[in-house]
Amino acid sequence: MIEELRKKAEGLLRSNTVSVVYGYGEGSTPERTRPLFITKPEDAHKLTWNKYCVYNLTTYLKRQETRKLGKPAVIVKGVMQRLLSFLLRRARLSVKTYIFLVSPVMV
Repeated sequence: MIEELRKKAEGLLRSNTVSVVYGYGEGSTPERTRPLFITKPEDAHKLTWNKYCVYNLTTYLKRQETRKLGKPAVIVKGVMQRLLSFLLRRARLSVKTYIFLVSPVMV
């Protein structure tokens, strides 16, 4: 599962389809993760996916400092799809502007 996400992220960055991938990286302890912004294909191996990936990365779509990174691909949980569609409508963001990599839910 994580290898598929890493390969997809690497491919999107290599092909210049996106400029940045918003994902999860290892935190300060094994029970923690942190938001990770990958801009180089060779850094895709830093992405992680486990039950501690709880942050809603779509909140970074409207932040000025992350928008400067360019067109993003965002890793979202399958259960956040409804929230994602609400956020896109409310913020008046175009789905065509972003790529979303949906991950299965981990228990």
